[in-house]
Amino acid sequence: MTVVYEAVTKHTKETVKAFLRFKEQVGGKRPGRQLLIIAVCSIILRFFARTPRLSLIFTVIGIVMLLLALIQRPLSVYNLGKTDPYYQSHADIRFVFGEREFRILRQEEEIKVQYGEIAYIYADETYFYLSVNNNDLHIIGKNDFVQGEAEGFYEFLSHKTGKTIVPVRLSWAMKWEILKEAWKNR
Repeated sequence: MTVVYEAVTKHTKETVKAFLRFKEQVGGKRPGRQLLIIAVCSIILRFFARTPRLSLIFTVIGIVMLLLALIQRPLSVYNLGKTDPYYQSHADIRFVFGEREFRILRQEEEIKVQYGEIAYIYADETYFYLSVNNNDLHIIGKNDFVQGEAEGFYEFLSHKTGKTIVPVRLSWAMKWEILKEAWKNR
């Protein structure tokens, strides 16, 4: 296999945080915001309570939900890191991209993946997210490439898979570039 692109990455705390952000933005579930809304509603209901006991109950519920909203993300990072063997071992994960397939090499394991198995490709400012068979999500940092550049990887992956890369979250710079490109092509 002729290597076109290669990236070496690890599951670090930042990678775990990126995975959680990705799940929130693509999946649409934001538990921290939901808990915050419940906290605000409980505190508002406190003012409409007819008895001091009911007022105290709504206050306690609001404070507990607010505290849960604040610790939800660190707790999720901790729990995910505790269950991820690659995070615990700090092992390198190599992604080797060839012309016909790519390989994932981690510890003693080698997984061969055909480009047609990639269901979705997402990207943000820092990472590429490859969804293989709608089952596995592989995160590759844009700074993790040891062969090839991240900018060329966009075109390479789009060409090999026939899919467009979906931005996870558009920065203002990305939005500006899209507007300039649309203005130029009108």
